[in-house]
Amino acid sequence: MFKSCKTKNIFAATNNPDVLLVLEDLQRRLAVCEKALVKYLETKRMAFPWFYFLSFADLLDILSKGRQPRQVTCHLGKLFDSMTDLKFSDKEGEKATVAEGMFSRDREFVPFYSQCDCVGPVKPTFKSNRHLIKSNSEVIKSGNPYLLSVKKALPKEAYAHCATSA
Repeated sequence: MFKSCKTKNIFAATNNPDVLLVLEDLQRRLAVCEKALVKYLETKRMAFPWFYFLSFADLLDILSKGRQPRQVTCHLGKLFDSMTDLKFSDKEGEKATVAEGMFSRDREFVPFYSQCDCVGPVKPTFKSNRHLIKSNSEVIKSGNPYLLSVKKALPKEAYAHCATSA
């Protein structure tokens, strides 16, 4: 294959009888790599089911940037309904990987009940993100008159999980 790169004439480069055998071997090895990659991604999806909502390219992007939480936030809208971004603490002395809250699709900010340290591999960080559920239940319990009126209008099953998940 390296000889083909040096040859400027396409006919001379591809008129070698071994080229087809080399290309078929490369194709076979590429298929083995693809199968191994699909199997690896499937294990990640089984560990964190929200990954099933992502394409292979997006999932690879998240896993390759797993220790850089600011670069993973562009995929949050695909993973979580109504959450598109995180607000990170940029205070001196604190790590830039500490999330203080989340932004909705409408850019409404919702603070977390407690700060979320987004350090480590992607899967455990996402999986331990119970701060979101706790924040939502705390907002409902906060006594906001509008939220209380919505809560009264909804059947109990619609919000019962908030109290038990916290």
